[in-house]
Amino acid sequence: MSLQASKPRILFVDDDEQQLKTYRRLMHRDFSIRVASSGREALSRIEQEEPFSVLVSDMQMPGMDGIELLSLAQRLAPDSSRILLTGFPTLERAMQAVNHGQIFRFLSKPCSKGDLKAALNAGLEQHRLRTTEKRLMEELRRSNAELESARSLQNHLSRMIVHDLKSPLTSLIRDLERLSTPNGRPRRGPQPKALKRSLSSAWLLSEMVDSILDLERLRSGEWPLQMERYDLRGLIRVGLEITLGSCIEPERFQQELPDGPVPVTCDSEVVRRLVANLVASALDRSPPEGGIQIRVAVRQQSAWVEVEDQAMGIPSPLSEEMFHAFEAPYATACAERGASSIGLAFCRMAAEAMGGAVGARRTGEVGNVLWLKLPLDQGATHAA
Repeated sequence: MSLQASKPRILFVDDDEQQLKTYRRLMHRDFSIRVASSGREALSRIEQEEPFSVLVSDMQMPGMDGIELLSLAQRLAPDSSRILLTGFPTLERAMQAVNHGQIFRFLSKPCSKGDLKAALNAGLEQHRLRTTEKRLMEELRRSNAELESARSLQNHLSRMIVHDLKSPLTSLIRDLERLSTPNGRPRRGPQPKALKRSLSSAWLLSEMVDSILDLERLRSGEWPLQMERYDLRGLIRVGLEITLGSCIEPERFQQELPDGPVPVTCDSEVVRRLVANLVASALDRSPPEGGIQIRVAVRQQSAWVEVEDQAMGIPSPLSEEMFHAFEAPYATACAERGASSIGLAFCRMAAEAMGGAVGARRTGEVGNVLWLKLPLDQGATHAA
């Protein structure tokens, strides 16, 4: 590439040939100068040649004046900075130039070399900013399109996975429940631990599969929440029933519920799922003999649900990451235990969708609290 070709391209337009020679002589060292002696010639150059960074036109020219030229040039080359040179500026003509030609700068004739060079450099900077912004906006548009395509593919794959897993899981759970209740009656005596663990694992896996689909539904806005007023205590009881079933020892659980109602406006099914996920996560981390305590309290105009386990304390960095699906290193730690962070990611997104929040804190060397916070509602409640 030649040195001249690498310089910024400037187009000067003036019907005075001597003036054009002066511009070329003064500015050729710093810029790649092109000239036109009329508006029509200038428009032809703009249409046919490589883009110009700055257009500089005289105001008074026969046939087509500077304002008309720069107005037409603005349509052909909107990224080029436009400078108008005039010997007798008036307010009316200046307003026309700004309104129709979107003039970047006015220069009075005669114009010194220093003033002209400063104006050209300022025009180049405006051109650079405009083209950079345009490029970044195009890159953003392209990235958004690629992201949308990736999300669509992810959503499609998630639905396929859920569909392919759900049927065999349902059959497995049904068969395990038949083994637990032969002839339609509960098995007498203590059930084999292996059978209990298998049924428990099958239910947790089914919950994880549902959470994959629910995450995608929340992200895409395909899950319209059914927000109504409820007593949170009733939702907690139902959520615990979902988790306990017949395969978990109920003596491991302790509940602390207020005597009076705890009114919240929420989606009842989502809250039940939230409670089930928090309890399942506590069970996953806890030793087999470890107890789980569930508390409901009202503090600072919010309703709180706390699930406390007796597992090893979660380090602070992990407690912030554990509610984000596939967030390393928590997801890695989950995978090493055969567990999943997807259910907790569902908890975070669902709670935020209802104006609440979830989190975790350690209570000591042993023990953690997973919590759910929902806005308190002072209105009437429905039975849960």
